[in-house]
Amino acid sequence: MHGADPSMLFLEGENGSPGYYYLLTTGHNGQIDMARATTLAGLKNGLTKKVWSDATPSRCCDLWAPEIHYLDGSWYMYYTASGNNSNDHRLHVLKGGAEPWSEYTYLAQLTSEWGIDGSVIRFSQFFRSPDGTEIWNIFHAEPNPQGSCGPSRYVMAERVFFDEESETPKFQKAMSLSKKQKAPSGEGNSCGLVENPEPPQN
Repeated sequence: MHGADPSMLFLEGENGSPGYYYLLTTGHNGQIDMARATTLAGLKNGLTKKVWSDATPSRCCDLWAPEIHYLDGSWYMYYTASGNNSNDHRLHVLKGGAEPWSEYTYLAQLTSEWGIDGSVIRFSQFFRSPDGTEIWNIFHAEPNPQGSCGPSRYVMAERVFFDEESETPKFQKAMSLSKKQKAPSGEGNSCGLVENPEPPQN
């Protein structure tokens, strides 16, 4: 799946219904997209919809770093946008309904100061497995070793392992796209994701 600035969460289903992963990304199409699926691998071809785009001149462009938070009975989406000048990025918020998949409406600009990648608290790049026993990291990667902010960026997710003594995360170089890894714990059938992830070596 192509996209940048991903954030994700997993919500348990109610009354026997399945839980869903909700993935937010942005791209060069000037909109925020949301995908959902019952498995992490399913997001690649899962149900996707445009959540937001904006023709208002002061916030029409460079929609970046969306993430959602549930506050007081509603979902709120925080993101960055600018006009045609990349020096005028501001933080904005949309208001949704009682479900992440709800429609969103524009609520407010949060500050008059320049800013990007704002949030209530920036944790959505980390998410828990469906059974709550693992922590995973979602991020965008780039096949160009020199780096690029172009449309070739794609979304990756990997399990986070922790140092046993310091209990700090052990980050490593992103694995290649061809490597398979075990699905997040609690998904049930992890068909197609057969290799257990190995903790990073010191």
